[in-house]
Amino acid sequence: MKAGAAYLPVDVSYPQARIESMLAQAGVRVAVASPGLLPDAVDIDAGAHLPGGRLAVEERGVLRVDQAAYVMFTSGSTGTPKGVVVSHAGIGALVEGQQRWLGIGQGSRVAQFASPGFDTFGWEWLGLLSGASLAIVPEDARLGEALLRTLTAFRVSHVTLPPAVLAGLDPAGLDASVTVTAAGEALTAAVLESWGAGRRMFNSYGPSETTVDATLWQCGPQQVSIGRPVVDTRVWVLDEHLAPVPVGVAGEVYVAGPGVARGYVGRPGLTAERFVACPFGGGRMYRTGDVARWDDGELVYVGRADEQVKIRGMRIEPGEVRAVLAAHQDVAQAAVIVRADSGDKRLVGYVVPAAQAVDVEAVRRFAGERLPEFMVPSALVVLDELPLTVNGKLDRGALPAPEVRRASRGPADAREELLCAAFAEVLGLPDVGVDDDFFVLGGHSLLAVRLVSRIRAQGIEVPVQALFEAPTVARLARYSGRERVPVPPNAIPAGARAITPDMLPLVELTQAEIDRIVAGVPGGAANVEDVYPLAPLQEGMLFHHLLAGDGVDAYVMPTVLEFDARARLDGFVAALQAVVDRHDVFRASVAWEGLAEPVQVIWRQATLPVTPVRLPEDGSDPAQQLLAAAGAAMDIGRAPLLDVHIARSPGTDRWLALIRMHHMIRDHLGLDVVLGEVAAFAAGRGHELPDPVPFRSFVAQARARGTPRSTSATSPTCSATWTSPRPRTGCSTCAGTACGPPPRGPR
Repeated sequence: MKAGAAYLPVDVSYPQARIESMLAQAGVRVAVASPGLLPDAVDIDAGAHLPGGRLAVEERGVLRVDQAAYVMFTSGSTGTPKGVVVSHAGIGALVEGQQRWLGIGQGSRVAQFASPGFDTFGWEWLGLLSGASLAIVPEDARLGEALLRTLTAFRVSHVTLPPAVLAGLDPAGLDASVTVTAAGEALTAAVLESWGAGRRMFNSYGPSETTVDATLWQCGPQQVSIGRPVVDTRVWVLDEHLAPVPVGVAGEVYVAGPGVARGYVGRPGLTAERFVACPFGGGRMYRTGDVARWDDGELVYVGRADEQVKIRGMRIEPGEVRAVLAAHQDVAQAAVIVRADSGDKRLVGYVVPAAQAVDVEAVRRFAGERLPEFMVPSALVVLDELPLTVNGKLDRGALPAPEVRRASRGPADAREELLCAAFAEVLGLPDVGVDDDFFVLGGHSLLAVRLVSRIRAQGIEVPVQALFEAPTVARLARYSGRERVPVPPNAIPAGARAITPDMLPLVELTQAEIDRIVAGVPGGAANVEDVYPLAPLQEGMLFHHLLAGDGVDAYVMPTVLEFDARARLDGFVAALQAVVDRHDVFRASVAWEGLAEPVQVIWRQATLPVTPVRLPEDGSDPAQQLLAAAGAAMDIGRAPLLDVHIARSPGTDRWLALIRMHHMIRDHLGLDVVLGEVAAFAAGRGHELPDPVPFRSFVAQARARGTPRSTSATSPTCSATWTSPRPRTGCSTCAGTACGPPPRGPR
């Protein structure tokens, strides 16, 4: 770049035909790559033998701010990817925005997560210009717990991730000091609620044509926004006549400023169509095709004005995918749309055969050889003809949902039955056979993380990578069986008068520590069913709970339910108590004072706290009144880690119940499962529920894997006893972060 050249990042995982098309369109003079990756490329390792020192003035060439700095290819609606030419002026504005808004500078560590074919790739490495370091995330650690462990191990200070990736991660697994930026697709309220509390979080909006960022929003409790223009950027919301629309009215987003790209390489017609003259002060502005509205000085994203879509953060032109499918010799016509029948967006292709039949798998392979993996439709449907509207246009609403052809063989044992149920739940299907392939049924990498989390909640340990190696229930059952770690049984007898260290096979405690724990349980030793360590994520939650003191506990999860009569409410509470009695995790309290490591104590009997609340009749929202009355603090030293506040809705015979559940137990058994079991008990079908999986099994498996701390570095040399979080400095192991006790596994 200093010599005056522009760079073109190439994702070598792309099909060879697409790479060659990109290189040809961009007019690449020199390709630099590792040996064997690109034809006629300069060996990147040869750079080590080049002479060092600074470039001479004559070697640098003459650089202007309007010269091309890099080219980034995005999906094209005509079937050909288009290369966005970004100038040096755009990079300067981007770097200044990183410094001013995000605080990136000397000492920062920016995660390199995005693939080279995604514009966020440049956003990440350009942090080097501000003095930051780059932490490159390995390919095998880009999802789930592996990603969180990597970010923690690299002491990352800033990370940018698509909301779909964030949705598959537990916020407790990332230290609250890390600045998180959501980018690549629309941020959902659920992801904001999960990640926004207790940390600096931003929502970034901007197509490749505006040098990554056009607007930025520092996340708050209000509705999801894409914020305000970044440094030296102007944004308008206009109607079809390029006139500003009123505040609150949706219109198309136009962006102007130095970040606006020069255009598309070798595509003057398309450049003229998308980069138009700015009637508000001269220059050019980019027509994004996105629809938004102004709300209190900030932009709220509404959707797309054209067909372009984003799936899992990747920008896709269905027209490009359609053109590839139609290019197959056996396909006469093709259509591509995005469907969300199971709640998760996926690309679906429809083909009309050119002859009597078409081999769907052959078409899929054909597309895979020409398109990146994320652009290959997850399902292909063969139709006799494409449905059309009366105007002769494609009738998208009449395109049928793909029918999933599944194997007829059912589960052979309890393990396969559990896995089949998990597959069906995550994929949104009524049933799944043991030989059905997860990815053929519409699964993808982010759903894989969700599936593995669901399986682990049932006490079956599988790494995410296992699903890619064994994508069917039959193969995964054998895989997970080999991974399972034996868990010693609970050794505390019913009615025990005293508890000794040999009764606790999952944790090492002295007799004095055990006596201290037992003294904090009503009923003493007779009411102690088990004692074992916290799961790794629970330890991070405990840290933040103690850090908050008596203030707001971000991990107290509230849900308000309404009942049409007090009798129904009482029946619900009784059924909820039965669920508490049924699951060990719901009868857990947490002990840490004076102990070498925090533990959870399982009570044999834990009465569900029910607190009546009288709501004022002032016309305000009764649900909000009930939430305010209950607060956001919870005593985690007493079981159960959930409670109920009840109140009569003012002026009616209806009743409200606020269920507060601490995230420490909600991870193992989600609220939807709890309510399902409550319904079973209320209907008198509690005896039909399957035997619960003990949480102790989950904890033992998780700790046997050696999972590290989720929210803070830990060192065995930093703390002898666990009392409360306290900042440390000068610790070479922890680099100044808060320290706690070392993890222990079952002995």
